[in-house]
Amino acid sequence: MKTEFANYRRIAKGAAGMSSLWQGPDHLVYVRGSGILLPFSEDYLRFRYRDIQAFTVRRTGRIVMSLLWGLLAVVPAAFGFLILAVRDPGPVGPVALFFLASFFGSSLLGVLGLVRHLILGPTCRCEIMTSLKRENLRPLNRLHRAHEAIALMEGPIREAQARERIGEDRGGDPRDSLARREREKERDFALRVSPLVPATFGVFTLFAFAGLVTLVLESLVITGLGFALFSVGALLLLATLILSVRVPTPDPLRASLWALLGSVFVLFGTGAVFFVVAASENPEYTIGILGPLEAFSAVMVAGGAFFFWLHLALLVTTLLVSLAGLIQTARWRERVAAAREDGQSGAEVIAGDADSDE
Repeated sequence: MKTEFANYRRIAKGAAGMSSLWQGPDHLVYVRGSGILLPFSEDYLRFRYRDIQAFTVRRTGRIVMSLLWGLLAVVPAAFGFLILAVRDPGPVGPVALFFLASFFGSSLLGVLGLVRHLILGPTCRCEIMTSLKRENLRPLNRLHRAHEAIALMEGPIREAQARERIGEDRGGDPRDSLARREREKERDFALRVSPLVPATFGVFTLFAFAGLVTLVLESLVITGLGFALFSVGALLLLATLILSVRVPTPDPLRASLWALLGSVFVLFGTGAVFFVVAASENPEYTIGILGPLEAFSAVMVAGGAFFFWLHLALLVTTLLVSLAGLIQTARWRERVAAAREDGQSGAEVIAGDADSDE
């Protein structure tokens, strides 16, 4: 979906693109979609800057959604372990493997959804008010995202309303508008690229290389190094995502971090299913720390061609996402540093990036 169209720039979007909020030259456009998974109908609401009176942000609870994601994570996993408990000893057949992959895959989606829900932070209800109506902005349903979007909109709104007041009062000085604009720019948010971002992509780049080497060479040392890199990278990734949500971070970097999280979760889930299957056929893989290392250092032998090619594809995907993230990080660091020297605000940096993409 485009983030820039003619004179409009998207500043927020809802789940599955149902609703979105667009910033125009002198007004906001709220696209309110209705449907299931995909929008079946859309309403377009326009709010002129000069008519906007206030934004209200009210924090809401997120316990119910957390419980739903938790159930999605626990229930399918319970069925998967039940299959492992009641099945006959011996190699895992294709039917059992299909159901195991389905149940554990569903559980992994639940865990990923729960982690994402917690990372995105507190939920909220954000409303825009004019003299005629009050509208709930559904895309701004997270507290940190709502504050960031309001910071983007505040400057143009105040400037438009200042021009309106000067037009009504001919005795006003137009220079007051310029001074007010400069003060708003000082309050505008500044984009940041945390040092954790390149560290996270770098660790997973090394991990992906180690994993690819392990598939070719059965080395316990390299496998152990891969385990260590994965553990450190997972902690870094969670911390980086939490930080990127709470401070203004370029959206392409956020997207790369989320893509890396999805790739890592799929890789982790596939590895867990592989280890359960391998350990059920060879209980020696469960002995001490060397047991799992021996299993993962011999994926082809312990899991067959299916798990070998699956791990290969996921490791290559993780490597590509990590390398793309490193390239994007270097690009945005240069852009943010140059903007800071020129005294540009975060909104101006985003607008400049959209213009360059055209």
